[in-house]
Amino acid sequence: MNLVIIACIGKNNELGCNNDLIWKFREDLQTFKKLTMGHQIVMGLNTYKSLPGLLPGREHLVIADQPFDYPSEIKVFSSLESFLTYARTYYSETGKHICVIGGGMIYKQLLPHSDKLILTEVDAISDATIFFPNFTHQDFIIEKEEDFIDSTTGIKYKRKTYIRNKFSI
Repeated sequence: MNLVIIACIGKNNELGCNNDLIWKFREDLQTFKKLTMGHQIVMGLNTYKSLPGLLPGREHLVIADQPFDYPSEIKVFSSLESFLTYARTYYSETGKHICVIGGGMIYKQLLPHSDKLILTEVDAISDATIFFPNFTHQDFIIEKEEDFIDSTTGIKYKRKTYIRNKFSI
């Protein structure tokens, strides 16, 4: 299966605070839109609730272990296992990847199943209530790395694309 994790994290793996993004760099948000447009995006219930609405041009998948009201265009999975079964079938039938967009628990659960990570790594520390999971960097190869400076805040960040190393032990 082909899961692609997309996240923006701080020096200490800070991901979010009080169910909101910590960093909202214009360039990074535009890149997120470009990377996810036309793809299925999977998230947890809190991430879904934090969205301003359905993101246009993307099919929303939500993993939630509790019932909630949702529009008919959303696919909801009551367990991680049911999502993984769906994702395997989806990939075998279409060859397309699914973008994993959060939150912290979903990243932690899907990291072992993900083939690619696209991480915006911010050169800053912030208060956080949600963190990106630690991962073994030796399990991945850096395929691409780009440097940026946010024009509004002056904060430096890198976007790294990690590809799972199929030969890691």
